[in-house]
This record gives sequence, structure tokens and C-alpha cells, in this order.
Amino acid sequence: MKKFILTAALTVTAAAAHAQAQPQPYAEINTTIARLKPEGAGFSGTGSATLLRATLGYEFDPTWAAEGMLGFGVKNGSVSYTDTTGTTSVDAKVNKMYGIYLKPRILLTEGLEGYARLGYTKVDITAKASDGTQARGTSGSFSYGLGLGYSINPQLYVNADYMRYAKDLQGFSGGLGMKF
Repeated sequence: MKKFILTAALTVTAAAAHAQAQPQPYAEINTTIARLKPEGAGFSGTGSATLLRATLGYEFDPTWAAEGMLGFGVKNGSVSYTDTTGTTSVDAKVNKMYGIYLKPRILLTEGLEGYARLGYTKVDITAKASDGTQARGTSGSFSYGLGLGYSINPQLYVNADYMRYAKDLQGFSGGLGMKF
């Protein structure tokens, strides 16, 4: 009887471990406080904006995932430009951004994981000056970031990360994720 109980306990433990390692889709919603730092010929500037970011991902195993991301601005940022004529304030809006990433992960402690994101992001930004002139720019580039995720329960987790989306857009995010 003891052998049966021990065998049953080992089988249940192995099944639970196997279930955790199964590929699994997930979704995240994050708020990003972004720093805008556009630069060009004869001008430079800095500012901030608030973004909303949605991510769909697929865990291949406990150490790797792939993700698709879509984001947009929910609060415009004011960018102060400095050029040869002085400083000008410009209203900047992230119209949209999207990207694809590989996400290597490592379990740091029970429920806490560290991760990196490596991929490509395309960003569409509109800037409008106080005199009414407007410019729109789209850029795509290699992007990367580091973050932490903490499991609340087997399906829900919170996360925080820093991402460099493009040369002129980077930020800190915090949000909630759900595994399906």
C-alpha cells in the first residue's frame, strides 16, 4: 500500500510539473510612461507621453516565448525642441506602435521571473507645433527591454518592464497578464 501511495504521489507530481511546462498562450495589458527624444538635423528635444500596450504571446516552454505587441498613445506628450532659433514646445502623440519579439525568461524564485524582449518595433508619431504646423513620422527598428513578472495565481500575473521601442521612444510599463 505504501508503494502504491508513493507511486501515486510521484505520478501526480510529475503530471503537475509536465502541465506547467506545456506551451501556453497569454495576453497582457500595460500602461507605459514613455520618454520621447526625437533628434534631427539642427534640433533635439525631450518629452513624455502615456501609452497603452496590449501583448499576445505564446510560451513555447518555461524559458522561451514569442510575442506580438500593439500600442497607442492615450495622453499626448509635450516635447520641448531646441534649435538655432531657440526652444519651441510641440505636442507629440504616439498614434500607434506594433512589434514582434522573442522573450527569453528565467525563473528567479517561486512565482518571480526575469525576462528580456528582443525584436522589432514600428512607431508612428505625430507632432504639432503651436503655430499649427504638423509633422508625422514613422520609424521601425530593433527594440529590446528587460522586465519582471510575478504570478498572483496560475493564470494571473503582474509585470513591469523597461523597453526601448525605437531610437526616439522608450519607457517603463506596468500591467496585468493572463495565461489561457
